[in-house]
Amino acid sequence: MSNVLAWISDHLLIMVIAVVAFPLIFPQVGIHLRVLSMPLLALMVLNVSMTIKVQDLKVIKRYPLIIIWSVFLQFVPVLLFSFFLVRIFFEGNITTGQILLGSLPADISAPLMVSLVGGSTALATAILVVQMALTPIVLPIAVSQLSGIKFQTPVSYLILELAVVIVLPVVLGILINHRFKRIRSKQQAFLGVSSLCYLCLLLIVV
Repeated sequence: MSNVLAWISDHLLIMVIAVVAFPLIFPQVGIHLRVLSMPLLALMVLNVSMTIKVQDLKVIKRYPLIIIWSVFLQFVPVLLFSFFLVRIFFEGNITTGQILLGSLPADISAPLMVSLVGGSTALATAILVVQMALTPIVLPIAVSQLSGIKFQTPVSYLILELAVVIVLPVVLGILINHRFKRIRSKQQAFLGVSSLCYLCLLLIVV
């Protein structure tokens, strides 16, 4: 089983192409699975976090400017790029959607992708948490200023998502890694489970 999970994480790109094609032909499968979106997100974050050691958290203290710079890049250049795309190519209701897209934080799967390419999962997770925490502030300002539409931010939902889908699974995953040494040898399996969760979420979204 662990070999299968390792293969999935090593060949995620191939799996993504296959999964994207499947719901285009059989969309009902993803529709029936959409109630599992939140649990799948939490499970994905939990499994990625179980690859983070306590000592890995030192990188957060060592490189705080990387976190600040990453948050800036996400919320300023990306948002401005979306705005200029709107002015050049789009019109009507799609303009609000494009600006909304540019105002959102990085995808929750970002730490998984960083981990798969050998980056710092701890640093990627810290960046994601900061971005999610700032979203209730950035989102309404960006949408109202750039599109002229008053946007009521779903603050309670965003806080719930931050706590249940990100913070709690991250803390629990790091604690499990710290308390159980045998867990550390299963890193590839955890990334495989996270990749499976990502594929299921992709199936739902498409």
